Amino acid sequence: MMVSHSSQKKVVILYGGQSVEHEVSCRSASFIFKHIDRQRYEPIGIGVDHQGHWWPQSFPESFVPPRQLGISKDFERANLSQGSALGPKQMLWHLCGLNQDIPASEVIFFPIIHGTNGEDGRLQGLFEMTGVSYIGADTLGSSVSMDKVFSKQLVANHGIPVTPYHTFSSHDWDWNKESIVQKAIDELGLPLFVKPSSLGSSVGISKVKARTELHSACEEALKFDDKVLIETSMEGIREIECAVLGNDKMECAFPGEIIPQGGFYSYDAKYVDDKAAIVQVPAELTEKEARTAKDLAIRAAAALGICGMARIDFFLESSTGNYLFNEANTIPGFTEISQYPRLWQNEGIEGKELVQRLLELAEERASKKNGLQRVYQGRT
Repeated sequence: MMVSHSSQKKVVILYGGQSVEHEVSCRSASFIFKHIDRQRYEPIGIGVDHQGHWWPQSFPESFVPPRQLGISKDFERANLSQGSALGPKQMLWHLCGLNQDIPASEVIFFPIIHGTNGEDGRLQGLFEMTGVSYIGADTLGSSVSMDKVFSKQLVANHGIPVTPYHTFSSHDWDWNKESIVQKAIDELGLPLFVKPSSLGSSVGISKVKARTELHSACEEALKFDDKVLIETSMEGIREIECAVLGNDKMECAFPGEIIPQGGFYSYDAKYVDDKAAIVQVPAELTEKEARTAKDLAIRAAAALGICGMARIDFFLESSTGNYLFNEANTIPGFTEISQYPRLWQNEGIEGKELVQRLLELAEERASKKNGLQRVYQGRT
């Protein structure tokens, strides 16, 4: 049965996905459902399973989202009729179980798929081809922000300090394991962090305190990505996180701070065990420290081509007072304990208003992009 057509605009919430952050995405989707204005919008859930299949969900108007949305596979799509145009919009609408007569102007996509095939520009490219409104960074901003190496290179080119690092590919590792290990030790010292270059939520990350641990840490990171980042472990630093919101004109909330209780901010500390880290909102910063962090976050977002929303993370060196860029998250977590919504809540922007502003920013950007001329008609 096709999803019904109503006078409300549809907000298609895509969640789940093929990445290791699947469960996190399901929990983030629940937050979005809870905070959509049902008077103005009709929320439509599309659960993406671990195999990448899209499953339209059946949620009645009285549906109360649980802490984590499940993915029901009880859905039968109508076949496209013979001779149907199979453009990007028709295929996207078919995947989502939408009636083909619903115009793109009545649909807003809210991708809350973290990580691979959701946050890395691939999904955003599909949205761009349809001309539909969608929340978050575009194809370019998503892809470069997802790659920790490229994002560091870009922000560094804009004068923003980054943590010292070394990078290598799986091909490099196959041929030069020992030289990679030696170079990392010689140039960066110990301890070190080893990370997959294009993965979020601290998955595949290891803290290395001895040379004997570095080889296995690199092997662990290569399970999740074919490019690895080795960074200096910044001792005596504070982890400061900034939430940015906007399109051409970005604003930044007062920063928060993560105080890990188990060495570093692991996956479990972020999403499972709320006692594994202290999430301090707002952070204990001087007015100058907060202003500097907010300015750097907005500059980093501009350098990476980010629009809509993002969480920009920094290290603050206690000894020098200097900030170092860590990473950007273009689809930050929206769980009950996630920093992004909590930082805006501290500014007086509750969940419902935050979701509303994101929807409006998505439509604003789509209107601007769709107004561009796509057919050359000569100079006027």
